[in-house]
Parts: sequence; structure tokens; C-alpha cells
Amino acid sequence: MEKRTMGKFIAVMRKANGMTQQELGDKLMVSDNTVSKWERDERMPDISLLPVIAEVFGITTDELLRGERNNPEREGYGTEETETKQKAKSDKQLKNILNKKTRVYNSLTCVSVVIIFFSLILGFLIVGFLLPSVLTVIGFGLLVVAVVCQIVFANNALIRPDEDEQYSTSIGKFNLKVIDTAAWVIIITLSIFLFSALFLYDFYRDGSAAGSYGAITLVFAEISYLVYVFVVRKAFEKRGFIVLADEKAKLIKCNRNLLKKMSVICGVGAIVFVSIGHGIFASSIYVNKHYQKFNDLQEFKAYMEGMHDAMCEDEKVYFWQTDESGETVFLQEEYDAYCENLKKQMQIIDSDGKVLCEYYCREGEEYRTTFDYDKDGNIEILYLSHEDNYQAWAEREQARIIFYTVAATYLGVCAVVYIILAIVNKKKVLAGAVDVDKAEEPMPEELAVE
Repeated sequence: MEKRTMGKFIAVMRKANGMTQQELGDKLMVSDNTVSKWERDERMPDISLLPVIAEVFGITTDELLRGERNNPEREGYGTEETETKQKAKSDKQLKNILNKKTRVYNSLTCVSVVIIFFSLILGFLIVGFLLPSVLTVIGFGLLVVAVVCQIVFANNALIRPDEDEQYSTSIGKFNLKVIDTAAWVIIITLSIFLFSALFLYDFYRDGSAAGSYGAITLVFAEISYLVYVFVVRKAFEKRGFIVLADEKAKLIKCNRNLLKKMSVICGVGAIVFVSIGHGIFASSIYVNKHYQKFNDLQEFKAYMEGMHDAMCEDEKVYFWQTDESGETVFLQEEYDAYCENLKKQMQIIDSDGKVLCEYYCREGEEYRTTFDYDKDGNIEILYLSHEDNYQAWAEREQARIIFYTVAATYLGVCAVVYIILAIVNKKKVLAGAVDVDKAEEPMPEELAVE
């Protein structure tokens, strides 16, 4: 039989089965124009249609890819040389189809990237020009659209290999690239969404946490990637979308063990560092040092009332007015009423309910005051004024940023170390120096990070 392309072969088989292009298109749920382009080799059928086309003509997918029927009477049929040539031709056809499908998927992925880009532009406009909140909604909406689009594009690109499909490894490798690409786009998009939300919240609040949201976003991205590797990939493998060659499967299993160990070591290290560094030491270092200590009740009362009197004195300038005759007078009654209204009666009461001290403080202001007793029963007063409280809060925020930044840097270094070790693993597996079957523990049938 004369060698034909797949398109020419489809035309021959269609005519041999007495079908028009319209009839074949109806069976495959495509237009007759699409069938015509196949037969003229202007386009190739989608790979998901190959088993269907083969079934319509009563041939195998391999015969369709080679563009010729198996002919036992042909000279050389069944020889190793002939089978090698036939397989090479089939592989080439499949590779061309997968390459085309890859180009289409990559082009659609660029659409998602462009949507993300426009969302970032809106973000800069919002922050730079303080534009209305409607742009904020549009910006976040675009990020959601980018995620949805990428999911749809990946779902359309995925191919489910038949159980007996001899090309399942090639198709599984293609599916893995599709899923990996979609996962990275989605993780990056969600990370941008989180970063933007934290940034805008902090920006419109008071800007106190500048820097920490970057660290939080990095941690979120790393956790999302772990979820993808250990949950999402596993689901796709169980459904038969990902099939890999033995060597690739060994590499993935080896890297999965590595990722699991690195996640535990680095995750625990980061949690311990932040919890101890920020949670335990920050308050004692940056708050307690601002407390003023009093052991004498009368001294504390004099301090508080003196602060109240000083505040009233500062406000005194606002009670000078000019009367109708042009003379400047002081509004004593209004001033006294104002100072009286500022007074807030406070008491220090011991455990028996006895009032030890009464003092005035500024009305409407809450001060952080603690009362402790030593072993002899003497009272100890720790007082944090409004100004000192603000200073302690500012220092705490600075400490929090430092701790989060260092923790994020630590996780970033862990990620770099993992990538380096994964590259080393790849070289060892390719060289046959790693026997994954002798790993520390039996691995479940699931995929891990490449």
C-alpha cells in the first residue's frame, strides 16, 4: 500500500466506508469543513478523537497514526525493521498532534497571564491614586476570572488515555505538563490575590504591618504547592490522567520523599522560630520596658493627677476669647467645666475590696495598668501611658516584620536547597545510582513533585 499521511488515510477510509465528509463529521461531532481540512493535511484531529475515528473505521489507533492498514501479505510485514519503522511513524504523528495541542494550550495560558497583568495595573492605580473601591472589586474580579479561565483551559486540554492505549505514557506526560502549568498559574494568581488583599487592608488601615504580608504570601504559596503535589496530583493519577515511564516514576517518588522530609524540617523550624521569637519575646522586650513602676500609692496618685492637670493646662489656650468691646477675656467657668468633664475617677482596690487609692485620669482614655503584690503584701503598680503604649506597639510591629521576614527567608532558602537536591536526585536516577525500591518506607501510589 502506498504510504499516506493520516489525513489522506482518513479520506481513503471514509470513501471505502461510503461516507461523505458531512456524515463522518456528524459521527465525530465536528463540521464537514473540519473533516475536509484533516483530509487536506491542513489540520490534524484532536488526539482525543483518534480512538473514536479508529472505531468508526474499524481500525486501530496505531494504524490511523501510521496512515496505513496492517497487511500480513505485504513483503517484510512482521519483521523487526518494519515494526520499528511503523512505530517511528506512529510516534511522529502523535508527537506532532501533542505539540500542536501544547501550543494551543500555551497560547490560552497567555490569556490568563494577560488578565493577571491587567489586574496588577489596576492594583497600582488603586494604591497610587487612591481610586474608588469599585476598581478594587474589578481588580480582584479579574484574578478570579484568570483562575477560572485556567481551570477551563486545562480541563479542555487534558486527555484521558485508554486502558490499552500503547501511547498512554506520551499522553500522560503531556497531561502532567498541562496540570503543572495550570497549578503554577493558579498558585501565583491566588498568591497575588492574598498579597493584594493584605496590602490594601494594611494600607488603608495604618501601614503598620508593611513587609509581613510578603512573608505571609510566600508561606501561603509554599503550602499551596504542597497541597498540589500531595493531593491534586494524586487525584489525577488515580483517575488515569497521568501515566509515567518507570524512570520518571522513580524520580518523582524519590523527590516526593525529599519534599516530605524538607517540609517537616523547614516547617517546624519556621513555626518554632516565629512562635518563640515573636510570640514569647516580643511582648516582654518591647512592652514591659515601657512600663513605669510605682511602689508608693501617693506617688502614683500624684503622677496621674499631675498628668491630668498638665493636660488641662495645655488646653487652656483655647478658652481665651475676645468680647464685643474687643477686650480679651478668659472663660473661667467654661474652662473649669471642661477640666471637670475630663476627670475619670479611678480606684485601686485590694483583694479584700478595700480602696487603697483614688486618682483622676483623662476621661475616655484607657490606660494599661497592672497591680501586683510582692511576698510581703506591698503593692506594685505598672503603668503604661498612652504615648508609651503607642511606642511599644510600634516596636512590636517592627519586631513582627523582622521575625516574619527572617522566617520567610529561611523558607526561601529551604526551597532553594530542595531544588538543588532534586537536581542531584535526577542525576543519580538517570545514572542508576538510586534504587527507590529500597527507600526508607513504602510509598503510596501517588505522584510527587518533579
